[in-house]
Amino acid sequence: MADSGQATGIKWGASATSTLTAAGDLLVASGANALTRLARGSDNQTLMMNGTSLNWETLSSGGWEKVGTGNLSGGAASSLTLTGMTKKKYLNIFFWGGFSSADELGIQMGDGSIDTGSSYGWTVTKNGANSTTATGTSGELMNSTSGSTIYCQFFMHNNTADQNQWGGIMHTGSDIYTFAGYWNDSDQIDQLKFFGAENGNNLNANTIVNIYGVD
Repeated sequence: MADSGQATGIKWGASATSTLTAAGDLLVASGANALTRLARGSDNQTLMMNGTSLNWETLSSGGWEKVGTGNLSGGAASSLTLTGMTKKKYLNIFFWGGFSSADELGIQMGDGSIDTGSSYGWTVTKNGANSTTATGTSGELMNSTSGSTIYCQFFMHNNTADQNQWGGIMHTGSDIYTFAGYWNDSDQIDQLKFFGAENGNNLNANTIVNIYGVD
């Protein structure tokens, strides 16, 4: 290669192609006017800078991930229960569905099995005015019945140190509900059940629930 510092004006040196020895190799500068080979990384690694040089790193987990999903694609049913959920400290829960006849959406939950005891408390407000507070064998996300499609999202603090708490918002028909509640147990849930809490009517076919979690 050309080098003005040499008497002959040239010198022998490794070319870029001879430095790279395997598929996926990268050519990087290891210093001023110095090229070196960075071997390819492993599956799912990302090219990062450590402040001095480039390197391949495996990113640590910690973002939201789907921990549970369920649907009634097979037809209407009296309830939709998600089991085997990955336990996470914080949950973000999405519900889309409705009832065969007007009802109120309720939830029950548990660790290993659904708790049907008097372990729940809840407060619901409809359209910013009509408020209801109660305790019982389920948590209710509405305080009046609806036969319209329900769009619902709520967050849950799924802790191991004290009772599990939730809060969220729901839209159905022309009504907006805000709600909060708790399950009086210190276990992290791995099961969550949705059903008609007032009249026991079936959930519609194609009702869908997706749950995301993070620690």
